Amino acid sequence: MIDFTKPVQCVDGTPATIITTEGRGVCPVLFYLGEETSVRSAHADGTSQYLPDIYSLINVPEPRTYWVRIDGPSYIYAWADLLRDPADATHRITICGDDAKIERIKP
Repeated sequence: MIDFTKPVQCVDGTPATIITTEGRGVCPVLFYLGEETSVRSAHADGTSQYLPDIYSLINVPEPRTYWVRIDGPSYIYAWADLLRDPADATHRITICGDDAKIERIKP
């Protein structure tokens, strides 16, 4: 379910600015798409009023960070532990949507 109190975008990544979620009719969500000046509408669940579905709304993905310790002779032959305490971590993995970034923080 979409949370309109958080930033939203279209499924293709185009930013959307919510004008209201209390419009009248079957599509109560009114929004601007990117830098456009015309108003678009969507159903209460964020799905597009018209096709194509690329105009459906989703929340902007929030980055998630994981701390891991990677041990082993090489990255090919290694094992990783997911950690709660970043002090023991050798790497930080940040995932946001389809993008992932791995950073070495300790040798």
